[in-house]
Amino acid sequence: MMWKSWWVIWLNISWQASTSLTHLRRRLIAIARLGPLEWRYLLASLLLLPLMSHSLRQEGLHGLWPGPRDARPSQQLVSQAQINVARRIARMVNLAATLTPFKASCLVRSLLLVRFLHKRGIGCELEIGGKPPAVPEEQFQAHAWVRCGTDIVNDQVENIAAYQPFSLPASAPSPRPPFRQGN
Repeated sequence: MMWKSWWVIWLNISWQASTSLTHLRRRLIAIARLGPLEWRYLLASLLLLPLMSHSLRQEGLHGLWPGPRDARPSQQLVSQAQINVARRIARMVNLAATLTPFKASCLVRSLLLVRFLHKRGIGCELEIGGKPPAVPEEQFQAHAWVRCGTDIVNDQVENIAAYQPFSLPASAPSPRPPFRQGN
């Protein structure tokens, strides 16, 4: 506990005069104040986000989609304490996505979060939605987020309001393709 105080004091003193590093200073102070749960999931996310992104490109969603034995019903009763833990873990996954040089899409971040929450026994569901183009020249857009019960834990309601969720059966993932491209 003392080491946290030392880091926070040092960061406050070292960069008080510098206004150009204010954003970096705030971020480092926030990282220095993380608790053990946050550190665990931040470090795990830093390691697993690039691996999941690579796996998604190589094997597709089927390779990462939780199978029937891992699926949890999203409408099961989730306590407020579990939702708070899920949001803390989601913040660490999102923070790790900003700290890595790899592009971690909303789908990769949501898949990793679902995996973390299932391992903790927190019922959640991956939702993927699409937004039709407003004009014919625009492209179709998609977005992924995680829902625990009725609460969205890794995004804001305003961000997903325009997306219509697809139906994704947790118990019946799509079959593997008959062949793989590459080596």
